Amino acid sequence: MKKSLKLSLLTVSLAVTAVLLIGCTEGCEHKFGTAYQTDETHHWHACENGCGDVLGKEAHSFGELDVTKMPTCAEKGEGTRTCTDCGKTITVDIPVTTNHTYGDTYEHDGASHWRTCTVCNGAKETNSHVFDGLAYDQNNHWNTCVCGQADTATAHVWNSGTVNEDGSTTYSCTEESCKATKTEAATPPAEDHSHSYTEKVVTEATCKEEGVKEFKCSCGSSYTESIAKTAHSYTSGDYIYDDTHHWKSCVCGAIPETKDKHVFPSEPTVEGTHKVYTCIDHCGYEKKEMISVEDSGGYVDPDGWT
Repeated sequence: MKKSLKLSLLTVSLAVTAVLLIGCTEGCEHKFGTAYQTDETHHWHACENGCGDVLGKEAHSFGELDVTKMPTCAEKGEGTRTCTDCGKTITVDIPVTTNHTYGDTYEHDGASHWRTCTVCNGAKETNSHVFDGLAYDQNNHWNTCVCGQADTATAHVWNSGTVNEDGSTTYSCTEESCKATKTEAATPPAEDHSHSYTEKVVTEATCKEEGVKEFKCSCGSSYTESIAKTAHSYTSGDYIYDDTHHWKSCVCGAIPETKDKHVFPSEPTVEGTHKVYTCIDHCGYEKKEMISVEDSGGYVDPDGWT
């Protein structure tokens, strides 16, 4: 809207000035063009006849900055601004920023620590030590700062300890935040000590593997003994049989060396044309025999009637 208004006023101004300036420069009938002439600070309309007279010279009215290169803490940025009247564009430097990017690595001395900007490699962020961490070794514990600086070390103070199963004793540091521990072996028994061992089965024996038995004395002395494999127990699952014997296997899969012979009743059952003898040990085995002509009196009925 502003530009349109200015162009309208310019048209009127040109018409009036054309009348008023006739004769301003000897021999020139001014004719001012509509295109702007510019320098770094102003814009105007020049007489197209080349007499050198100008019309409407005004300072530029630059708009908002258009950033073309963002500044950092190490380098200036750049941007452009354009006059809202004549369209003149200038390049503008953008100052370096004060926003630094600090790395994770600290440097330190006895009083403070600092991090260096990873962009400009010049700016430093410096702070005093804050000893809010804790570290320890076998003998001492001490407070630490996030930068790695250590405070004065203090020797551990051990509690009364806890006796372990093997007779050794484990001690803990009494400083609440210190997790240091130490373990001391059991004191060897006096020469006249007489061991009194307590027996404990560690692993039960099976028919496949030996077991383990442990013996411990209150002095810490201990030893182990193996437990012999157990005998096979041939009671697992259903009977297994062949034409002459039957048996059961062990849970481990072993088969007995001695198997039971089938025992049949004196009187069979009859099924059609066969006599059926079923083992009386209930192993599931059946022996079948064809009924002979002699046994049937000379005739065998396929349906079982003789």
